[in-house]
Amino acid sequence: MPEQWRAAVVDDRGQVERIPYELCLLVSLRDALRRQDIWVMGANRWRNPENDLPADFEDNRDVHYAATRQPQDAGEFITTLQSELHASLDRFEQALAEGTTGGVAIVRKHREPWIRVPPRGKQEEPESLARTVPEGDGNGVARSPEFSWERATPSSC
Repeated sequence: MPEQWRAAVVDDRGQVERIPYELCLLVSLRDALRRQDIWVMGANRWRNPENDLPADFEDNRDVHYAATRQPQDAGEFITTLQSELHASLDRFEQALAEGTTGGVAIVRKHREPWIRVPPRGKQEEPESLARTVPEGDGNGVARSPEFSWERATPSSC
């Protein structure tokens, strides 16, 4: 059991409280599903990650890695990612120094550094949206021009 849950799950007498224990269990299950440490038989989203691999993956590993343009060596893969990360952070640091971040800034919140991103302004409505969305009823509900409440029946809704 994670240490941060212990005070909520175990009472003063050392007895396990049922509801906090169940919540802890559910949170742990959710996290394990997200990490794909466990999976649900018959599910699509939470299926066994081994089933995502092509059936011939082990026999043709080099072909599959070449198709994704990734190295087979994990160390080389990690080194490349680290290089890309450092290059991106260098560009961000330079943009901060030059004031060309578009309002993004590093600020302090609760004595900790935070990255502040300004809210985006209102965007123009795409022309294609006006062609595809019919006129609404004024309450934000779009309806087809052919729709009529007088002709609506329970079977037509």
